[in-house]
Amino acid sequence: MTSKILFNKLIKENIQQRSWLVALSFILLFLGQTVRAMIRMENVFSGGITDEILNILQKDFPGMINGNSIGILSLVIPLLGVMTAVTGLTYLHATEKTDFFHGLPLSRTQLFSVSYIGGITIFVLPYTITTVCTLLAGSFFKLLTSRVLLDCTLAYLSGILGFLLFYHVALLGMMLAGKTVPGLLMTVVIAIYGTLINTMIPALAQLFFDTWNGSSSSQLDSLLRYSSPAALYASIISDAADGKFAISLNVVILLFLAASALLILFIYRRRPSEAAGQALAFPKMAPYIKILITIPVSLYGGLFVNLYNSSDKKWVIFFSILTAVLLCGVIEFIYYPDLKMIFSGKVSSLISIFSVIGIICILQFDLAGYDTWIPRESDVESISLYAIPFGEYFSYPPEECSGMSKTPDPLFDKEGEITDFMPLYQLAEEGIKNAEIGISQNTIYSDIYEEEDYIELQIRYKLKNGHDRLRVYAVRRDSALEALSVLCENDAYRKYLFPAFYLNEDTVQKVSMTDIYEFPAVLSLSDEEMAGLIKAYRKDVLSVSIKELQEKSPVGELTFEFPSVLDYTEYGITSPSTKSGFYEQSAVDYTTSIGVSCFFVYDSCKNTLEFLEDLGYTFRTQIQPEDVTQMTLITGQEYREDQMVAINDPEEMKEILSRISYSSCGILGSRHVSEYSVEITLSGENYPNNYPLP
Repeated sequence: MTSKILFNKLIKENIQQRSWLVALSFILLFLGQTVRAMIRMENVFSGGITDEILNILQKDFPGMINGNSIGILSLVIPLLGVMTAVTGLTYLHATEKTDFFHGLPLSRTQLFSVSYIGGITIFVLPYTITTVCTLLAGSFFKLLTSRVLLDCTLAYLSGILGFLLFYHVALLGMMLAGKTVPGLLMTVVIAIYGTLINTMIPALAQLFFDTWNGSSSSQLDSLLRYSSPAALYASIISDAADGKFAISLNVVILLFLAASALLILFIYRRRPSEAAGQALAFPKMAPYIKILITIPVSLYGGLFVNLYNSSDKKWVIFFSILTAVLLCGVIEFIYYPDLKMIFSGKVSSLISIFSVIGIICILQFDLAGYDTWIPRESDVESISLYAIPFGEYFSYPPEECSGMSKTPDPLFDKEGEITDFMPLYQLAEEGIKNAEIGISQNTIYSDIYEEEDYIELQIRYKLKNGHDRLRVYAVRRDSALEALSVLCENDAYRKYLFPAFYLNEDTVQKVSMTDIYEFPAVLSLSDEEMAGLIKAYRKDVLSVSIKELQEKSPVGELTFEFPSVLDYTEYGITSPSTKSGFYEQSAVDYTTSIGVSCFFVYDSCKNTLEFLEDLGYTFRTQIQPEDVTQMTLITGQEYREDQMVAINDPEEMKEILSRISYSSCGILGSRHVSEYSVEITLSGENYPNNYPLP
């Protein structure tokens, strides 16, 4: 039995044998952490120390400990994890060294423990020293508070966990391989394998399935942070740098470390000594490893070469199959470094290649019926709808100024679920039929189909079994308009959908109105008049025809502006404020920042129009010829000189002015317009406004 004193002596000797790695670790960590942090702090403070800058650095400082704020350090930690594992187990890849070490009067468990503990010490000791040095530098710049110290402690621990993740992955790779290079390749595969698959699935689905909903990727994204050791590392250093402690994430990491440690020890105890010098320590695993690597890497390779032509599937198909063929040969060459042997392992190669072909056939010909699937009506609890044009038409007040916990999301919010879903069910059936003849989200924006005829709809089926299914359909705009009109007969749904019902008059800073002249005029309103205007507009919204919101142009729009109440301390800013129309996060001016919400006003909005007229405000619906200083007719979609015609004839000018209206989109997107438009420069204006001609 090995005594505790002897065991400690062996660990010390193991570290001394790798003293060069201790020195290298200290140099890399000192340069990547302490020096980079000092340079960064010095650069930031060179312009003077203010409370805002101090807040920014205090928030950023924990990320300098674990690499979240310093890119080079985030690479150094995994690199040291791999180097420490490789140097600790290189003897396994040389027959003479393996025989020597396995001939020592130590059990394999003890021998592995010596190398394992020595490797951890080689990293933790320099990392602790450089972290203390970095903290001292931070104290010199007066960054350290109790909260910052706590966050730095979390960051320090996350750095160690990150090292252990890659340390264990590299140990496992070195155990499975009989040579260093294959071991490093195995390490890379293990580190990113799950992330590779997790990111490949939505990319393939987006390319091959016409009804694939990009929102489905968010369900995969929730798993992304747990999908591989590399993803776990990125998640842990990011969370810790932000002062977060996700119990689920840390539990997953600790379980992975414990399971991988047991697996490594199990493999080591059964690893034959004669495996040294071979590509794999367990040759029987060779065909399985080849299959597991070839299939996802080939498909990902096809996607990668098609990166700049994302809609052309033939190149993905061709390069995926080609990559599979080449990869089988390359892997066989790694196993047996002899060109004559690259065609060995025929069974596993055929399985790999035909698996890739099979997956591509399933995707290309939709053999699984993904695009044609629709649930039975009896299986559906509710259906939710989101039309892509909603994002352009609806303008919600800032959450902080409306009392909303978040901006409404009709696709996922409970309030957006439709239980009387027959209109949406019929839309889905139309979308499936369109997809079968090539009309989909991937084609309606091409020259083949006019964008004005079709729109993109996102559908969420909430099934009675508790599952959700997401799809995207391309349907005719008039079909979607009919369905939306039926849905909006329900006042509760209309109130949920329209931004006017999220207005809080107490937070409105000012209101302006814009008409066909395209020049916003600020309204002078008392608190009572402001409340009256909002009440009148809400009443109109409940009664206005949905078809009018699509088919007719508004007479203008009302713009409500709000003082920002965003928490700018996240950016190191203590006094938020306003600049018309935008959230400003510039380091130059934080004194004027507001939120904006715009609402269209139509002819049928009688309550709103009459309320404004009683206050002396009227929307102008036609530009007077005497207000025009210049008019140019654009006869095409491009602003070429041969497509621009100056209009000087008074009668022709008057005729054109009678045809134009306030420019806006409809509730379901663009209206039918010709390729002709007109640019008009008004008196007192330096730049023209563009008006489409019907």
